[in-house]
Amino acid sequence: MSGESLCFVHTGDFHLEQPGPSSLEMPEVLREQLLEAPYRAAERVVEVAMSHRVAFVVLAGDILDPSWTGPRGPLFLLEQFRRLAEGGIAVYWIGGRVDPPELWPGLLKLPDNVRRFCRGRPEMHIYEQNGIPVARLVGASRQKSRTLRPRDFRQQPADLPTIAITYGRADPQQLHVEGIDYWALGGRHQRGTQRSQTALIHYPGTPQGRGQQEPGPHGCSVVWWHPDRRFRVAFLATDLVRWQTERIPVHSRTNREALETLLRGRIQALRQTAPMLDWIVDWVIVGEGSLVDRLRRGRLAQDLLHQLRREFGQERPLCWSNSLQVAQQLPQPPQTDGVPSVRDVWLQLVQEHQTAAEPIDLSEYTLGSAWAASLGSILSVEDPNLRNQLWQEAGWLGADLLEGEALGG
Repeated sequence: MSGESLCFVHTGDFHLEQPGPSSLEMPEVLREQLLEAPYRAAERVVEVAMSHRVAFVVLAGDILDPSWTGPRGPLFLLEQFRRLAEGGIAVYWIGGRVDPPELWPGLLKLPDNVRRFCRGRPEMHIYEQNGIPVARLVGASRQKSRTLRPRDFRQQPADLPTIAITYGRADPQQLHVEGIDYWALGGRHQRGTQRSQTALIHYPGTPQGRGQQEPGPHGCSVVWWHPDRRFRVAFLATDLVRWQTERIPVHSRTNREALETLLRGRIQALRQTAPMLDWIVDWVIVGEGSLVDRLRRGRLAQDLLHQLRREFGQERPLCWSNSLQVAQQLPQPPQTDGVPSVRDVWLQLVQEHQTAAEPIDLSEYTLGSAWAASLGSILSVEDPNLRNQLWQEAGWLGADLLEGEALGG
């Protein structure tokens, strides 16, 4: 391969049109931060590229939907491209699900350092440094209603490292394609790296997480290639707001004061981990005992939540407690030869539905209702995790209400 070393940034899934989810309970400063976070994270990606003096930036799709951002999105992106151009950094951009090339406003000309890849068959481009070929890039924007076709990226083996830029998901074995050394992929918000027999396969994830389904650090990837070491990838965080789910174990002797100490200690640990970030935390209390019963049945959970918000959710850096829930397994209905209680019958019924793993469908209960059409997909739950959570909550609600009840007269 080429004797020239190479460094570039691999990123994507900016989704400038998607601010982070917020609620009226949050302080105004946090709501504003969530609104701006995708833009500020994108700026940080550009700063990473410039500080590392990379050769180019790979944008692997889903950067923005101009129809949702309005003029702000394209104008912001043009400003970032110009900053990169001033640093002599090229940009290679493929379209994903929300940013096909034809959606870009025709009146806004892209700078000369930006190369967009069209739909259809992959295009090949040679990147040069000082007139010397250093890398070969092969890219194609996503095509509607068509899955990723790795074989279309096949190239003749060459002395240059070859980077395939595309959008979508594929089995690593399908990405064993002649002539490709690095797959720069987009379309997943969580970072991930795999290998085929011959290539490194990488998703950089989104630079800014959005919600508890995208927890932990988010950022971009700096990729180095050297003739002796092949490809090496490093993660650099760019997020401004970080979502986290924290599980707090308790035992039968844990009291409220001890739990408060555990919660405060975990918040301090998070702040030390990333002191410049704002945090949004969902707390899950795991264990058994009287404290867990009080958290599940009474107002204690809400009292603790409000207390944490007052102490840590008002001044920057924020640690906003988004929720506080209890993870407690439903009791098993006892085996008895006598007449079971109504509570035991209910627990048995819930257990059977959980084991069956069937989707929850409540649409039959809204037949003829004026609300049926507007409720739509809310009435049907297919996601197994959400379905199990709903059955758990329904099971505990029924068990609490029916405690002490028995069948018969």
